[in-house]
Amino acid sequence: MAADGLGTDFAGRRALITGGGSGIGAATAAALAAAGASVVLVGRRAEPLERLAAKLGTEHGVDALPFPADVVRPDQVNAAFRFAAAIGAPEIVVCAAGVAHAGKLENVSDDDVDRVLAVNVKGAWNVARACVPAMKAAGYGRIVHVASTAGVRGYRYNALYAASKHALCGFTRSLAAELLPSGVTVNAACPGFVDTDLVDAAARDVAEKTGRTFEEAKQVLGAQNPLGRLVTPEEVAHAILFLAAASSSAISGVSLIVDGGTPHW
Repeated sequence: MAADGLGTDFAGRRALITGGGSGIGAATAAALAAAGASVVLVGRRAEPLERLAAKLGTEHGVDALPFPADVVRPDQVNAAFRFAAAIGAPEIVVCAAGVAHAGKLENVSDDDVDRVLAVNVKGAWNVARACVPAMKAAGYGRIVHVASTAGVRGYRYNALYAASKHALCGFTRSLAAELLPSGVTVNAACPGFVDTDLVDAAARDVAEKTGRTFEEAKQVLGAQNPLGRLVTPEEVAHAILFLAAASSSAISGVSLIVDGGTPHW
């Protein structure tokens, strides 16, 4: 799946993926490794990173290295990139680390605001500051942010999450414009509801509040996608690889919606 239509765009490339231990990040790491890229997996929990890195290295014969780090911490992000430099500075950086949030405005705490903006916005900012200088020096780079359809539209009871993802899409467009002459592209993949642990947590919350079963709640969330179902992590990974490909050099500043039909306003 990973290399379909992309030829040898990823053979021998070096990638770093935040949020790489699960969900969209893990699916993207697997797709990149299958296409011949070496990968550094970054995330807060060491065990899933180590397990996936071992699996990818064995299955695809590429370098797959885990590095536990919190994207909110600039020192830890910088350490991750120094670690990655052992196999060469990453040419592809995918920012998949993120947190979800739902709730009425009056129930959103200051701690909620600080946490969501720190991970979803500051995290991407820290990663960009760490990787852009080397990419500019090399005259080549691909940065892909994992945003959301909440970055291009509004959802009830999702003001904080939507604010963070709108900020991420705005950051994507502005950084793309800044880096335009450098050979570095910056894009965002904006999936709808995806079949990940985050959506499972949301489904449990919906089930608890509405009396639905967990599976019924997941179907309700999936039905909000124009597809009428949840998007798979692999479908999002395929979109990310399209944006990260060498052959996508003419695409930058784009927020690519991955849900089967929401208009690109």
